[in-house]
Amino acid sequence: MNTEIEVLESQYRTARHHRRQAKETLDALSPEFQSKAELWEHLDNSLTSLWRLGLRDDYAQVRSVFDRLRGMLQTLTPPYIEADKAYKAAVHAEEECKKRLDEAERAASQDGQFASK
Repeated sequence: MNTEIEVLESQYRTARHHRRQAKETLDALSPEFQSKAELWEHLDNSLTSLWRLGLRDDYAQVRSVFDRLRGMLQTLTPPYIEADKAYKAAVHAEEECKKRLDEAERAASQDGQFASK
C-alpha cells in the first residue's frame, strides 16, 4: 500500500508542478492580451461614435489603427486561449491526483486501524 501511496504522491507533485508552469505561462500572456483587448474595445466604441456623428474622415483615420490592433489581438488570442485551456486541464489533473491520493491514504489508515484491533 505504501508503494501505491508513494506513486500517487509523485503523480500529485508532478501535477502540481505542471499546474504552476501553466499558470506562469497564462500569467505572462494575460497582461498584454487584456490591455490590447481593452484598447480594442475603446477604439471600437470610438469608431461607432465617429460614424454616428458623421465624422467620416476621422473614422477612416481611426479605422486603420483599429485594424492594426485587431491584427495584434488575433495573433495573441490563440496562444492565450491555449494557455488558458492548458491551465484549466492542469488544475483538473492536480485535483484528480489529490483526490486519488486522499482516498488511498484513507484506505491505508482504515486498514491500519483494523489491523491494530
